[in-house]
Order: sequence, then C-alpha cells, then structure tokens
Amino acid sequence: MNTPVGFRFLFGQYRRNILLSFALGVCTTSCGDDQGRTAIQPVDNMSGSQVMEEFYRWSGAEDTLMDPLIVAGNRIVSHILQDISDESMPKRRYAIGALGNIGDHSAIPVLADIALDTAEVDYIRCDCVQAIAMIDWEEGTRVASLIAGGSTQSGNTSSNCLLRVTREIIEGDQVEWLANLGMVRSLADARVRRHD
Repeated sequence: MNTPVGFRFLFGQYRRNILLSFALGVCTTSCGDDQGRTAIQPVDNMSGSQVMEEFYRWSGAEDTLMDPLIVAGNRIVSHILQDISDESMPKRRYAIGALGNIGDHSAIPVLADIALDTAEVDYIRCDCVQAIAMIDWEEGTRVASLIAGGSTQSGNTSSNCLLRVTREIIEGDQVEWLANLGMVRSLADARVRRHD
C-alpha cells in the first residue's frame, strides 16, 4: 500500500518539528494559535514577563494551555505566584496546574493559602490542593486533611470537587492518584504542545 506523498510530507514535517524542538529546547505550536502562527516559539529564551504574555495569548487546545509555563520551569514560578492571588487572573486554573507540574516547593505556601481560603471558589481550591499534592504528597495530604476536617469548608455546595479530591488524597495511594490525575503533563509533551 502506497502512502500519499502529501501525507508523507506532512508527517515528515511534524516529526522534524518534534526533533528540532528537542534539539533546540523550545516549545512548538503544532496546531496553530489565534494569530495563525504555527512556527516554533522559543519560550526557553523569553523573559519571565514574555513567557506570561505567551501563556495569556496562547489559545490552543485546552490540554496545551499551561505549556509555556511548564517549559519555562522554575524560573517562571515567581511570576505565576505574583498573578495567581488575583481572582480575576486569566487562565488561573492552568497557572495553578502548571505550578503542580513544575514542582517547585516555593509555590506551596501561596497554593495552601488559596486552598484554605473559604472565600475562594471550590474548583480553584481543589486545583490548589491537587497542585500541592503533585509537588509534595505529605503537604498535600496535610492541606487536604485541614479542608476535610471541616475547619475550612466553604459555603459553596455547588461543587463536590473539593471534598472528592481531599478524600482521594487522604485515603489514596500517591502513585495511583497521580496516574488518574488529568492535569499531569510531562515537559516533553509541553515542549511539543502535544494534544490528546
């Protein structure tokens, strides 16, 4: 069976971009963005504020929204921490998820403050508990226990996310929990903005 030349060309281009992204250490936009760009975006060489601009600008598939932050790694954590305390931050949930994926322990105090704040929306609190558990399982269990203990449950009963996640962390196995968590994203996936 012969593969059409166009298909072989497209597959070859995609494979070349993936290999080039690993060689250069950059983030690629394989499905394009709101400005029609599909070229390699050198996130690794951007300043912190430029990475945040790229994060706010990127409008690719949902599972790729935190990619610029993950690729920037620890050097972007202070910029994210400055912004996530603002409840009106665009893409706040993805920034919180990126902190969990980056794994920098300096994010835990800010994430814990948000998670324990009963004035916060439950799904944001839930995301913070998940990010903490991704960074440090024992600290995630401690924060989840505080929330589950009832001392910091909000009056928002519209979401079972917070109670479900705290129970899963307290009662669960770390490896199994991480395997089932949808927001875990590898640096390799983020570099090529792989979309499921």
